[in-house]
Amino acid sequence: MRRNIIETIMGGVVLLIAALFLAFAYAGSNLRGVGGYDVVARFNRVDGLANGAEVRLSGIKIGSVVRQDLDPKTYLAEVPGPVLPEVSRRLQAGVELADGPVQIDKFRVVDATDDRALVEVVLHEGRNHIVRRLLEEVGHPVHKLVRTRIGEVRLGNQRPGTLRPLTRAELSSLYTAVDL
Repeated sequence: MRRNIIETIMGGVVLLIAALFLAFAYAGSNLRGVGGYDVVARFNRVDGLANGAEVRLSGIKIGSVVRQDLDPKTYLAEVPGPVLPEVSRRLQAGVELADGPVQIDKFRVVDATDDRALVEVVLHEGRNHIVRRLLEEVGHPVHKLVRTRIGEVRLGNQRPGTLRPLTRAELSSLYTAVDL
């Protein structure tokens, strides 16, 4: 009988020490406040990606999209003219394409004659041939197209096939964009 009492007391001491180790490990592991971590990723295209969408790695959900910050892209397009004001209103209201709706940020006619117009289109989307498809949908197929600006980097009067050094402001905006 005496032996059973000693074994019971020793078992209780062992359990108490194990509980202390468990409490110490829990306090040191910071399991209570696991909030995750932020992952910043940069993509040229984000077709079909929306806020709240699951982010998966090898088929395992590792998080969800919280925010999308896309740099505006500015294009200059030559289209058949004239371009009526209704075209601008329709583009800014949004146009339904085969792969989903598109809404532009800005549209303006830069120059126009009776048979052609030079228009500027600013948008945040990056889908394939988005400007060509968009303008064709509103009745103005594109004859010539050039991207004149991405973010703060502008093409200016640069000729095709030539290089130029970036200005300090352009470099600064690029470094800011990638958090450097």
